[in-house]
Amino acid sequence: MAHPTVIAKELNILNRYCKQLRILEDYLTQYEEGNFSPRILMAGKTSNEKIDQLGRTMDIDVKAYIRELFENEWIKEYGSEQNLLENAPDVLKIKGDLSELIVAIQHKRKMYYDWKDKVLFIAEKKGNLRLMPMHPPAQKIHGVWMDCVVYGKRRFHRYSSPEKAADYELKYPDAADYGLNGYLNYTIYSSDEIKAAETVILDYLESNKKYLKSYNPILH
Repeated sequence: MAHPTVIAKELNILNRYCKQLRILEDYLTQYEEGNFSPRILMAGKTSNEKIDQLGRTMDIDVKAYIRELFENEWIKEYGSEQNLLENAPDVLKIKGDLSELIVAIQHKRKMYYDWKDKVLFIAEKKGNLRLMPMHPPAQKIHGVWMDCVVYGKRRFHRYSSPEKAADYELKYPDAADYGLNGYLNYTIYSSDEIKAAETVILDYLESNKKYLKSYNPILH
């Protein structure tokens, strides 16, 4: 049986990966809503290189994906590919449908967060989980109250119960939202590292499935 520190290390990889996927999803959603120019995805800044790396973990070339959308929309709008590159600013104004990519990201994030919730539930059952002493006693992440817990010497967030969340909202109405203004401040893991983490976590869940008989996820 793997030691909690080993499980926590691999769970932390998937947890950080989810945060990065959320940032990528936010970028693409803002574009869908007409509030964001995907020009940032075309430039050569370090943050954009990380977005490229992140896309590759899903076997997607984000820049190529968006450029192809622009090209298709450009042809619909103007009837040809003429002056496609010369008129790049105009191309960037043409909306393309990114919903398929956004849904794929959301699905992957939900899957990993479900795994995390189950791992932390098992850890709690085994007595390997403790709450972090802090004030307020929880943090707001993307508008949702999350308890801050320690498992295997690493910190994780898990959903607060609806009762606790309602109490926190009343007591701490001005609490900062730590999910806003996110940025890619972590190393982007390789596909092999992510797959290795997936294997460890799935093996752990399978070998501890007896603890999940009483598992009841908190829905948000």
